[in-house]
Amino acid sequence: LDAPHHGTGTLAEGMHRVVHFRAGPAGDGLTVTISSRGTWPGAKAGKEYRMVLPGLAAAPREVMVDGKRAATSFDAATGTLTIKVHIKDISRETIILINR
Repeated sequence: LDAPHHGTGTLAEGMHRVVHFRAGPAGDGLTVTISSRGTWPGAKAGKEYRMVLPGLAAAPREVMVDGKRAATSFDAATGTLTIKVHIKDISRETIILINR
């Protein structure tokens, strides 16, 4: 849930955005899709996320966000991949491809 403030009015119609994260296999990797519905007056279109995926056996060959190479870091000791996700317009679906 993404909203302009906390309180009882946050869930009112037209005062919040629900952001969905879906993941699934894609060839030899993984696809993560971020989509949303809803907004509120004055909401910014852009969003920043830091996606953390633990337990990977190795660093991925490449990570793409909407077709562009993403800024990532990989901690080999914990198998944790961190991806910086910059979304220019949260009202549009964002596709993250993680290729092994």
